[in-house]
Amino acid sequence: MKILFLPISLLFISVLYSQSDKMNNSDSSKFEVAYSYGISYLEYADGNPEDPLNLSVSPFGSFQELNFDFRLPKNRYIGLGLSRQQHRESIDRSLVFNDSVELLLSDYDNILQTNYIDVHFRQVFKNGFQLTFGLYYLNQTENRLQIVVFENFTGFRLSSDTINDAGIFISPEYFFDINTYFELGLKAKAYYTFGVFEAITLLPTARFKI
Repeated sequence: MKILFLPISLLFISVLYSQSDKMNNSDSSKFEVAYSYGISYLEYADGNPEDPLNLSVSPFGSFQELNFDFRLPKNRYIGLGLSRQQHRESIDRSLVFNDSVELLLSDYDNILQTNYIDVHFRQVFKNGFQLTFGLYYLNQTENRLQIVVFENFTGFRLSSDTINDAGIFISPEYFFDINTYFELGLKAKAYYTFGVFEAITLLPTARFKI
């Protein structure tokens, strides 16, 4: 229910605006706020080969974002975006090390979470088509397995590993107007970092014009 709260709120507010001020038009809107929630595909979901346990996640996960855009001349926009991607999988697995130490994971909820912040540029074309591209910075947290070796003892320790990186993204989009202040659409986004696609997403989106 929390996921649906923001787009429903935007729809409600847009209806109020359209009823209270029908004389205004979309050309007077200088700012736009958009919320998206959809699915993402992860090409490296199988895990880290260097990890002894090599914990995996589902290749399909959730992706949500919040964008703030400022209108420029000629149907162009510049903006800031905040996004979160999450892939998870329930794992039942055991690992034996040196024929003596065993690690057992039962119904372990493995989560890979990536947070993005981006600066982007958007061009609006005719017939509802739009194109966005930009630069992003990401912070990713994944579960890792460490082998701890003492003088007469070997054990395992589960920990979190944080990765920071940057890259570029592109997003073809299609939107249609609901009223003067509100529109709905669909985005397809691809995030790329040094030879790896961090995310390929499909995102239903609600956009509110201020």
